[in-house]
Amino acid sequence: MAESKDPIVQAVQPDVKTGIKWKASEEVAGAKFDINIEKMIGVVPVGRQGLGYGVDSKQSLPRLQIAEKVKSNIEHVRYVTACQQPSQGRWTAWKDIEVRELSWSELWNVSDKRISMMIKSAYDVLGTPANLKKWNLQESDQCVLCDKSPCNLKHILSNCSVALVGGRYTWRHDRVLKCIVSASDSIVVEHNSKPNKPRNNAIVFLRKGQAPKSKAKAPRTSVLGSADDWVVISDLETQLVVPREIAITSLRPDIVLWSRKGKAVVLCELTCPWEENAEWAHERKLAKYEGLKNEIASNGWIVKVFAVEVGCRGFASRSLRSYLTAMGASNRKIKGAVKECCEVAERASVDIYLSRNEGWTKRDV
Repeated sequence: MAESKDPIVQAVQPDVKTGIKWKASEEVAGAKFDINIEKMIGVVPVGRQGLGYGVDSKQSLPRLQIAEKVKSNIEHVRYVTACQQPSQGRWTAWKDIEVRELSWSELWNVSDKRISMMIKSAYDVLGTPANLKKWNLQESDQCVLCDKSPCNLKHILSNCSVALVGGRYTWRHDRVLKCIVSASDSIVVEHNSKPNKPRNNAIVFLRKGQAPKSKAKAPRTSVLGSADDWVVISDLETQLVVPREIAITSLRPDIVLWSRKGKAVVLCELTCPWEENAEWAHERKLAKYEGLKNEIASNGWIVKVFAVEVGCRGFASRSLRSYLTAMGASNRKIKGAVKECCEVAERASVDIYLSRNEGWTKRDV
């Protein structure tokens, strides 16, 4: 009401009763102060954000800004509280992990056991040997498969040597990779079928006072360019071999997209790490293919390398969305692909967790 354009409304100062610990007047005053400070400082990039990231040319109304700032301040207090929790607050250490949202329809259709597993795995409160020993329910916290301790959720889902040799993690990786390959195939087929229209870069001059004509929304740019002969090969059913005309190498990326007409190559490498290690896995994979990238570029090809991470608990890194966006996929297709990859990784990890004390038989991807 204080930000209203009507002076009569501005003069009204109601007594808002909001409780003892939380007072609306104090929160609004603090939000106004924070907004003024942010205007003086400007937008500060964080992490991999570039200069100018987050700058919005369309400024919202002052009262809307204050309301959003009050919400963000409350969320910040909750985040600080979560950071102080050693077990349930470990998600605060996740870097570049997308928020996974569940709609009411999904909650109604998903079984109670799956919801329970999803929440308990995110907060690391499942009945692992390490937690059972911490809760004084058993004496040993060793892994039944490899006899190492502590056998926590991270060990079961990503660090057990017996599970790694037995192919459990590879099976989960290939299931997620199958979803990404399917999305890449559909994007490439749609791209190759579209006619390549030349861009109209003509300059249109206007008379004084004449309003410009509304332009159609510019099409989303894509690393696929204007070539229409893209081919997708993956390391799923058969061992992937990079075409010899591109480079001679023993490395096997998970997905290779290449075009002879455009003389361009796109390499994609998938990792299903523990969510806290997603950023480290991203940098490690990019460094692994740096030499191959330079070799392909020296052979006269345009090359792009993408490292994609989908966490073993079903939380995808922003790198997956970045890869699909660079491919020119629509927002709807990106949302569907990210959701499918998260669900597949989560279900595969549930199978791995339930088989933590048993042998592992080969399963279909």
